[in-house]
Amino acid sequence: MSNLLASDNYSIAHPLILEAINKTNHGYEKSYGNDSESYILNNNIKDIFGSKAVIIPTLTGTGSNIISLTSLADGYKSVIALNLSHINIDEGGAPEAAGIKILPIDHRLGKLDITDIKNYLNFIKDQHRSQPGIISITQPSEFGRVYSLNELSDIVEVAKRYNLKTHLDGARLTNAAAALGVSLKSLTYDLGFDVISFGATKNGALLAESVITFDDALAEKIIYIRKQHMQLASKLRFISTQFNAYFKDDLYISLAQKANLAAIELKVELVPFDNQIRVKYPVEANSIFANLPSNLYASLPDKLGFYQWDDSDNLVRLMTSWSTTSAEIKNFIALLSKSL
Repeated sequence: MSNLLASDNYSIAHPLILEAINKTNHGYEKSYGNDSESYILNNNIKDIFGSKAVIIPTLTGTGSNIISLTSLADGYKSVIALNLSHINIDEGGAPEAAGIKILPIDHRLGKLDITDIKNYLNFIKDQHRSQPGIISITQPSEFGRVYSLNELSDIVEVAKRYNLKTHLDGARLTNAAAALGVSLKSLTYDLGFDVISFGATKNGALLAESVITFDDALAEKIIYIRKQHMQLASKLRFISTQFNAYFKDDLYISLAQKANLAAIELKVELVPFDNQIRVKYPVEANSIFANLPSNLYASLPDKLGFYQWDDSDNLVRLMTSWSTTSAEIKNFIALLSKSL
């Protein structure tokens, strides 16, 4: 219970995902993606993301991001991204180790603003400056903000105008789709994104990450980069079968909806404490960011098991998952009330 709202990574795998793994666990299949489950996934992904979609399963979200960026960087191009983006802060220096430079931008109300992107465009064709070549967006953002279709379209349009590639960090992309009530295809292919890091691990899978693109030539390139970055699983069918179960009967959307609704429920339950716990950003997906008084910030997150996000602002993060129940939220609120 103490870690209930720390992260959606802390949640369990969905029973249907585990059932799919168990059903796949018999007989013999070819390795490295040459199996029946991977064949099925190659067709399923086209139903979900569009007829041109190609999926390259990976082992981790970090691996997906680095493979995606490497495939677009051409060895010298840099990436425009939020200063607090996962690729800039939480990848343990993996982009730098791969030779990728991040050009950071301050967020505005938890999002990357198109005006700030343009500040880096003056560097283009200046041989003394790292050349902007990619714009990376996290959807939802690191602060749980969901970019609208229009916001994303504007960013992609600027990228295309300046011949930049686009990467979408979609570890929680399904939560954004559920929040907006749109398809994954609408959030990716229809907008013109080049490469997507798409994960299911945070939303009910056991271990299921991937890179998705809509360009066959780029997909072939990514396959070799995946191997170089040690992200090619031998028994790949056990990742593919998770994605197949994830997409079956729209399980992926229903799980994301549960996580998002749990966050809204939690926000409502926090209203009586708004003189001490003040929600900073709109709750649009499955996370809540709130400012605490200094005395509570020093002890409350550790006591109740959620994240201290920013010491300068006494900002904390509470995150729900597909498995968060109303009873668990009420229990958390009871403990919170007692602690206050």
